[in-house]
This record gives sequence, C-alpha cells and structure tokens, in this order.
Amino acid sequence: MGLNQKLRYISLLFCLFLIVSAGAQAIPSGNNGERLLSQAINEQLLRSQVGFLTDPLCEGRATGTRGTVEAGAWIARQFSSYGLLPLAQEHFHSFIAEDKIGRNILGFSPSSYPSGKYIVIAAHYDNIGVLNGNIYPGADSNASGVAALLALARLNRGSMAMGQLSTCNIIFAALDAKQLSYAGAEALYASFAEGRLRDPKTGVVITPDRISLLVNLDTIGSSLEPVHKARKDFIIMLGGNDAENNALNLANYSSGAMLDLCYDYYGSKDFTDLFLNRIGDQKVFLSHKVHSVLFTSGITMNTNKLEDTEDSLDYPILRRRILLIYNWLNRILS
Repeated sequence: MGLNQKLRYISLLFCLFLIVSAGAQAIPSGNNGERLLSQAINEQLLRSQVGFLTDPLCEGRATGTRGTVEAGAWIARQFSSYGLLPLAQEHFHSFIAEDKIGRNILGFSPSSYPSGKYIVIAAHYDNIGVLNGNIYPGADSNASGVAALLALARLNRGSMAMGQLSTCNIIFAALDAKQLSYAGAEALYASFAEGRLRDPKTGVVITPDRISLLVNLDTIGSSLEPVHKARKDFIIMLGGNDAENNALNLANYSSGAMLDLCYDYYGSKDFTDLFLNRIGDQKVFLSHKVHSVLFTSGITMNTNKLEDTEDSLDYPILRRRILLIYNWLNRILS
C-alpha cells in the first residue's frame, strides 16, 4: 500500500469513528470512502450551520440583540455536544461594549497530558444586524468562520476519542462585538491578563504568556475574489512564521486539500499589514505581543451587504479549507 493510500485509509478510519462518537447519523451499509469523509465535514452540514446563523431568527446577529442571544445559545450547545469544557464554570463570558451586553463563548479541550501550552482558535459571530428594516445575514462575515470553528472542534473531539495525543490545550472562542471596535477580543484578552480564566483540568491561571498562538478564522467561505484568477480554490494565511508556512505547504498535500496558498493579501504589503495588524480580532492579541495568524478568503463585493447570503458561499472549497487548517494544526502542535 502506497503512502497516499495509507493516509487515505487512516483518514477514512478516523472519519468513521468521528461519526459514531459525535452521534451523527448511522453510516449506511456499503458506503464508500468519499461518503465517510463527507459525513465528517460535509457540505450540507456547513450550509445548514451557516443557514441557521443567517436565518431571520438571528436578526443579523448585532451585539446586544435577541438575535445574538439566539446565535450564542446555539453555538454554546454545539460546544457542549463536542465535549468542550466551560472556562470559569460556564461557556458564556459577558462584557459591556458601547452600553450593550456582549457575550463571548469559550470552550476548552485539554491536552492529553499536563501541558502549560495553550492556543486559541477564534471566530467572531456577531454581524451588522438590522438596518433600515433590512436584515444583514453575514454569511461570509462571519457565519463561515463560525462553521469552520465548529468543524475544527468536532474534528478535534473525534481525533482525541480515537486516541490521538494532544500536546497542547486548545481554547475555542466564538467572539462577540467585532463590529464594536473588537470589544469581544479585547474582553477575552483582558480575561487572560487579569487572571480570570483557569484551566478547568489543572486549575492553572491562563495568562497571556501561556498562549503560544491565536488562530483567527474570519470571512473564510467565499471564492468570489480569488488571488489568482485561474484558481478560485484558494486560502490566505497572514502572520505565519517560516515554520508555520512550511507546515501549511506540507498539510496542503497530506490533507488532499491542494489549495492555492497565499501568504500575503493579494500581493500588497500595505494591505497585508492592514488586514493582519489593524483589521480583525487577531489585531488585539498582536498588539499585546501574542503570536497570531489569520485565515481568510478576503473581502468581496458582498461583504457587509445584503447579498452576503447563505447561497453566496462556496461550500466545497470551505470544506477543503477546514481540512487544510485541521491538518496544519496537527503539524504545528505535534
């Protein structure tokens, strides 16, 4: 059996166990490997999750509204179903942002053995809300990032259930109030800096110096603005060091994602600096010297418009991006 066949076989076994352990639908008899893989991170599930977050029930997810409460409660239920532990006794962490109550949602996945190393995987779930009677759905910005965050949490749970050892504690963070001057990211960093968050397994206070990496997933579901016009199957990663960029190259092959990898923002040094250091929740952590990277598919003509709908996203490519990021995380955390 060749290396690619072995990798594929291992991947299929992992997917089978993941489906069973996550309580997904029973696997029909006689299904093939592609169907097993599609059950692990399938396009229909990604679409349905984006669909919920963009539903009128969530009212565009503006911070402090009933719609954000609905979205946040749903995300917290997903965290619980994936076995993520609460930090400070609950998943919800409230803060004040411009006289509105924001709520970050945090879930914790412990390392396989005592480790003082922590990473944060984040995606904001708030959006514009309702303007002039129109609900801004915010599918790409950032229901797509939340769907990716949940998929990574689900894959993490399945791999650990299979016996894969984790050398790092992972905090999954759905952040509120990006639209209000990144107040959710500011509140999360303050929680670390003020010693208000403890490792639920060891009781250790999680201070900023213990966070080795923050990974931000923001606007990651579109293929409308490819970096190279001949390749709509692409992903942009900003902020990675040489080792992390090399790991992404290797993961791109080992995962089978085979995406067009881009390490700057459309070839512009100025826009790369803008989108990494001045726009996005990762900028808060970068300003406090916490190493951070951003995964994105870039802004499009739909960004912050009514056209940013569930149907505007490219779910096959979003799925490949998630598989790539998951494999990349495994490489850099091993």
